[in-house]
Amino acid sequence: MSEYGAFSGAVTDTATSTQGVSSIGQLGALRFEPDGRVYRCVKATNLQVVGQFCAYSGNPSPWLVTSTTADEGLVAGLNVAAIPASGFGWILVSGEGEAKPGAAITAGKPVSIDSTDGMLEDATGSAAEAAMAVGVAIDEATGDVTPALITVWVRGLI
Repeated sequence: MSEYGAFSGAVTDTATSTQGVSSIGQLGALRFEPDGRVYRCVKATNLQVVGQFCAYSGNPSPWLVTSTTADEGLVAGLNVAAIPASGFGWILVSGEGEAKPGAAITAGKPVSIDSTDGMLEDATGSAAEAAMAVGVAIDEATGDVTPALITVWVRGLI
């Protein structure tokens, strides 16, 4: 269910630029799922990797996202599918999801996003890091960054 009506496809459905956004939803639409998760329909400037966060690029559309957060806009959400470059898909903006850790993560602690690769890092180093937290780690990752994906609670990035 969504603010724009019900969507019949899966949140992992994607579309190429040739197929167009209408095959999966409406650009910018929010999708509210019964399990409490909220997704937004976006267009990708480059390939979006499952489990990495993306940032709003802002040009030319407010719903355009890029795979790095360096020198970009605000963190947009968590990729739940591999969205092709110039393609369309859904990103998680609130609720439980699976994210790639880029460093050791402690369960129950706030997490932020590395500015170059969109992966999770511990946000407990400073007050500034904690203020930029995108959520809380439910699982933990060890120093050798295992497992490949951990469960996180993404705070409302709507």
